[in-house]
Amino acid sequence: MLKRITTLFILIGLVFTFSNSKKIKAANFVMTNIEQPIHRTFDGTTNVERFVEIEYHKKSKSRFNVLEFDNNDEDIHVVSMSNYSDFAWGTSTLEGMIYSFELANPHLEVLGGVNGDFFDINNTKRPSGVFVQDYEVLRGRSTRPVFNVRSDRTFDIGVPKRLGLEVLVIDNNNEIKYRELVDKHNKETNSKDELGIYFENYESINNNYDYVVIEAQDIKYVGSTSSTNLEFAKGNVDFDLKIDDLDERKFVIMIDGIKDVITQNDTVIIQSRLEGYENVRATSGGNRILIQDGIIPQELIDSDDYNVVTAQHPRTIVGIREDGSLFFVVNNGRDEKEDVPGLSSQEQAFLMKELGAYNALNLDGGGSSTMMARNFDGTFEVLNKLSDGNMRSVSTVLLIVRGDVKEQPINIEGVDNRETFTKPTNLYVDFDNNLTFDSVDMATRYIVTVGDNEYETSKTNFSLNSFKPGEYNISVRVKGNMSGKTSLESDILKYQVKEKTTNEILEWLNNFAKNSNN
Repeated sequence: MLKRITTLFILIGLVFTFSNSKKIKAANFVMTNIEQPIHRTFDGTTNVERFVEIEYHKKSKSRFNVLEFDNNDEDIHVVSMSNYSDFAWGTSTLEGMIYSFELANPHLEVLGGVNGDFFDINNTKRPSGVFVQDYEVLRGRSTRPVFNVRSDRTFDIGVPKRLGLEVLVIDNNNEIKYRELVDKHNKETNSKDELGIYFENYESINNNYDYVVIEAQDIKYVGSTSSTNLEFAKGNVDFDLKIDDLDERKFVIMIDGIKDVITQNDTVIIQSRLEGYENVRATSGGNRILIQDGIIPQELIDSDDYNVVTAQHPRTIVGIREDGSLFFVVNNGRDEKEDVPGLSSQEQAFLMKELGAYNALNLDGGGSSTMMARNFDGTFEVLNKLSDGNMRSVSTVLLIVRGDVKEQPINIEGVDNRETFTKPTNLYVDFDNNLTFDSVDMATRYIVTVGDNEYETSKTNFSLNSFKPGEYNISVRVKGNMSGKTSLESDILKYQVKEKTTNEILEWLNNFAKNSNN
């Protein structure tokens, strides 16, 4: 009997020692440099590459890159990007998305970026988590953790709460005229005051109520085109269309007085309403919060899941420091030549803690993990070693960009008593293709129209250097804010953007280098 009791106490002691050994190891994360870190800088961004030995459950080598930017530079922003086709999801490489972004936004310069969320790689290509791009919620039906970029240049990580579908009516000045939660989706409304939305796969529509038919620019579903799978729809009203004209590229908005709200030039959006997300410019979903408010979740430390503790892979991670500054980390993995296996989830968490993260989220990894940064000559360099041997196409990316990005839409409620701004005057383009114009009192942003495209700027000068050679009609109007309504267009300026000679390009690069080094 005594032997049994002694044995029992020994077993209890062993269990106690083993259970606490995890906590001891958790506190004993050790990272040692194998080589001196390599530092690179370009125009407000910094990249540090480190080759280290990590000791946690075991010793292993790790090579990782940290990419960050000057968070105090108000010209630098983080945006999300995708290359989705209308009426579909899709994928592209990080490099492809960078060039697509710059082509669509010639007034902005991409400084670097990383891959974003996990995605349905074998089927639809849709992102796994909530995805917001330019304030539009393209995917909202997900409860996975999400990294958020807000309009006030702050960042946070959390799990979104979906409140339902909403209808937004936005005028061509990017002002929200109407924003209401949907009452019925493909189901008959019970009164004229209920807001109903209907698509081709509707069950029934009582067309005795006020309605408008929207010619869709885009409609996206999670998978099948059922009412429970709608993610996003966008389009413009066509007052000549009737309910009988409804097809797969049209939808109906029904509520009393809707024809008095919408005009021909307005954009109508149906999207998920997420609690507290009105000012979120961009997101990227992830699968695991690694650090929350300075603490590594205990369930992550205590986990004995193989995929958390043992499995080591390339990873992409976003970290937010306690001061609010942001940085990205991508580590190499599956690299037998350098004996770098990658990181486990626990190693990720402790590495990010070591690097100063107060909050951190694991994004898509493996063959998707990609980090790129701009070189001085304008080309982009892949900073990590791609585990697939080439760049994988992904669903979403996060980009660091310089310039004026699109502002949050203004929500005008109640009676609009704002005065209309006066239109800008004295438009002029100098020899270096820089458009200038006079400022307008109380104006904070301007809309520059170049040909058929519009661009926002907070400055009274606007570079045309990135535009393709050709003749353009250029005009400017003041963008409305809470102090005033959007102005009329300025007088049109016709201007020929000429191709720069080799000497002019070299001179511009030389001046840019001097300015960057000051």
